[in-house]
Amino acid sequence: MSRGKKIIIGGGSGWIGTALGCMLRDKGYDVVNISRDPSSSLTWSHIEREGIPPDTYAVIQLAGASMIERRWNDERKHILYDSRVNTTKLLTKAILRSSNPPNVFVCMSAVGRYPGTMDSIFDEESTLPPSTHFAGRLCEDWEAAAQLPTHVFTRSVIIRTADVLGPGGGDLPYIVTHFKLGLGGPMGSGRQFYSWVSLLDACRLFVYAVEMEHVSGILNAISPQAVRNAEFAQVLARVLWRPALVRAPSWGVYLVLGEMAQMVLEGAEVRPTRTLHTGFTFQLPDLEKALRSSLDLP
Repeated sequence: MSRGKKIIIGGGSGWIGTALGCMLRDKGYDVVNISRDPSSSLTWSHIEREGIPPDTYAVIQLAGASMIERRWNDERKHILYDSRVNTTKLLTKAILRSSNPPNVFVCMSAVGRYPGTMDSIFDEESTLPPSTHFAGRLCEDWEAAAQLPTHVFTRSVIIRTADVLGPGGGDLPYIVTHFKLGLGGPMGSGRQFYSWVSLLDACRLFVYAVEMEHVSGILNAISPQAVRNAEFAQVLARVLWRPALVRAPSWGVYLVLGEMAQMVLEGAEVRPTRTLHTGFTFQLPDLEKALRSSLDLP
């Protein structure tokens, strides 16, 4: 069924994109990454000039500069916005003017779209107020840029992705370093929910969205087993055989991270209700097993 079908990926050279590309190639797809390198076979400039290649079966949009690489000054916010929203607009415009549009367009978003109210529960069907912080507004505009008119042939899926846990990437290596130094523990009150998903399941959900014709709209890529930040700290400490006694006060987190601190100090319980109702199953829903797999520990 998948043999030889072309899938183009924006952000395919990143950590998640590399893992997803390998999974798709293993299933027989012809995967082509959209690159900024002018010598590449498919570039963003090519998409802007000539549109989506006519034999494309699916377009996947993962492009976006790292949210945790550095503090969010105005220049960094512009980079975060442009690398997500403007590249997504470019792809949707290319799909709309295509004479032979792709079968499906799958765009990443993030659970940062949900408010950070600690004692609230949200899922894909929740009515959400306008976001009041940068990460939320970024997700709002990102998702708006990914919307296709209902008359377009192309099926559209938006995947709100939680913090991804897997080997070799994400923010887990930074967290592990602190724990190994004996500096691990809850962030702020520790009562905020920590939204996470394994790299394996995140990639599987993108593949699922490509292949399942009945899937469209919003899906949450988030483990169905919700944990609060303090519980995450305890589980990681147990996995690493390290203490989790150093609570980072909220003021200290803001001092170090600036506005980015909202991402770790706030967090509602978010559930993958609609994702599960489509028939998708998570292979690594347990946090301890996901951490052990990510860190290559027995």
